[in-house]
This record gives sequence, C-alpha cells and structure tokens, in this order.
Amino acid sequence: MYDIASGDVLVVAGMEYPIKAAAAWPGARFRSSRATVPASTKRANPESGMISAQVTWLTGLLVTPLMPMSGEQSTGLLEVNALDTSFIALQCFVGDETGFYHLILEDTRR
Repeated sequence: MYDIASGDVLVVAGMEYPIKAAAAWPGARFRSSRATVPASTKRANPESGMISAQVTWLTGLLVTPLMPMSGEQSTGLLEVNALDTSFIALQCFVGDETGFYHLILEDTRR
C-alpha cells in the first residue's frame, strides 16, 4: 500500500487539498477502473526534523474523482490567518493490489 497519512497534502490538477484523515484498508479489493484522476502527495520534509516546506512525496497516483461528503462535519468554518474561512469536506479513494485508502480532504477555496 502507499505511504499516505493525515497531514499530507493531495495535489489534484494543481490544487492542494490537506488530508485530514487517511483510513487504510489493507487487503481489501480496490476497483482501479474508478480511479481516473491523476494526483500526487506532498509531505513535510522527513529529514529536516522540524516543520518545513512540503516536498513531493508520491507521484503518479490515480484517485477517484473528489466527491463532497455529507453529514454534520461536511461544511463549516476554519480560522485561517485570523479570518473565518468556509470549508467543504471532500473524499476520494486511492489504492493498489494490496489495499486502498479512504481520504478525507479539506477544500477552503470555494
């Protein structure tokens, strides 16, 4: 399975989406025919030992199209630079023959 974790950033079509949760499903079957969107991930530099700029971590991923989540936690306000910023929670799936991840993303650009 891929090395994806909460705190990473999913990059799709040049847009960056913070990964708020990454639920792993090892051994589960993943229908790769539904994963049609090219993506990559970024992560804080693991060699730096401190908070640093994000560097490209995984490339060449195919994920399912980003879909809005439903439910109570799917929208709200975040404080960004001392301003209330609305967000929408999105979800997608990424995997390979060894299992898949269900990713919960945050979109503040709408």
